[in-house]
Amino acid sequence: HRGKDVAWMKSLMRKMGREAVSVVNFESMNRVPPMPQLREVRGEIVPGMENVWYEYVPNSYDPEKKTPLVVSMHGGLMTGWGQAVYTSWTLVADREGFIVVFPNAASKRMWMMECDWEKVIETLGQISGDVPLLHKPENHVEDYHDVKKTVKLIEKMKEKYNIDAGRIYMQGMSMGNAMTGQFARYMG
Repeated sequence: HRGKDVAWMKSLMRKMGREAVSVVNFESMNRVPPMPQLREVRGEIVPGMENVWYEYVPNSYDPEKKTPLVVSMHGGLMTGWGQAVYTSWTLVADREGFIVVFPNAASKRMWMMECDWEKVIETLGQISGDVPLLHKPENHVEDYHDVKKTVKLIEKMKEKYNIDAGRIYMQGMSMGNAMTGQFARYMG
């Protein structure tokens, strides 16, 4: 997926006139050391859509011991794989002995966010070109596919691994940080 992610992002950045940013930020992903413990997983966590996420389990994982979990949310237009490569969570997980899961947003590489949709449309009217749009929010945050998927993904990780329920953490980059805040606000 690495080559496809880099090519897609370069294409988008060219359309937006930002080739230099693309080269600096995304070419470096081709020089990341291999991470054999990073596994792509696909499945229908919430009915109606196949979801993709990446699990990183350090070699030190002991199924007999309670283990912390970090849920790391990618920025807009990125992927879980890109988040794993772009951040240092896998290195810290190796050093500190925790598991990291990097979910993909359900659609268009964008998390569904609570927002004032009329303001979004007003703002986007000033932007030209092929820029991906935010998703129009559904009725309630608790009903958003990405929110339901994240709740179910945490449950799935607790079933699969010996996760310490008192040490589950979430963080995100950029739009992923907004998703983290939204999740904390509505899901605790």
